[in-house]
Amino acid sequence: MKGELLHYSYENLDDYFARFNLYTRRIAQNHFEKKKSIFLPLHIVRPWTEFFYRYFIRLGCLDGKAGYSYALVSSLYAFVKYEKLREIYLLEEKKP
Repeated sequence: MKGELLHYSYENLDDYFARFNLYTRRIAQNHFEKKKSIFLPLHIVRPWTEFFYRYFIRLGCLDGKAGYSYALVSSLYAFVKYEKLREIYLLEEKKP
């Protein structure tokens, strides 16, 4: 194939965060249905390791502000999906 292939996964940040919310909710619900537990140290460390991996190992640092933003949002994604899972478990505990 000759030429460039440009792939834009999201139209803008609004589109990204709409999908972010949808996907993190689905992942959390899926984990809950599979009875996956929350291991607190992993839940706390995972966002930091995700940032390190995306920014340094995958060389996001070479992409400037865009690489930093991507690494940061990826780490937030890791955090939010586990927080949503924790929230589901808390809501289940409160049910009569």
